Amino acid sequence: SIKDTWGGGGKYNKEKRERLKNIEQARRDSEKVLVDQLSKLLPTAPKTKGETLRQTIEHISMLDAENGALRKELEAEKLLVAKANSELAEQITANSKLAAQVQTLKSEIKMLTHLIKHKRGNK
Repeated sequence: SIKDTWGGGGKYNKEKRERLKNIEQARRDSEKVLVDQLSKLLPTAPKTKGETLRQTIEHISMLDAENGALRKELEAEKLLVAKANSELAEQITANSKLAAQVQTLKSEIKMLTHLIKHKRGNK
């Protein structure tokens, strides 16, 4: 029978249609809120849902391209910092070697000064 095919009587079908209608309305309301929020994020103020979605995709693409460019700049900066750090480490090493040489020279000067005084004292 028709009742068996449609899963119940008229009251059941009416409730089912009402539930589906409410679900669809909630989906539309949610979509409207999302599109409205998107349109507020865009630099222009699109009037239609289609225009909002199109501009959103363009805006995301533009931001993605800017992000890529910024990543390249960041990588270049990281390389420069790494090079500067390496040069600084080399300078620190060179300065440490110079400091050790200065200490050695100071010790030698002290020893020579002592020898000179000792020789003068023996004359």
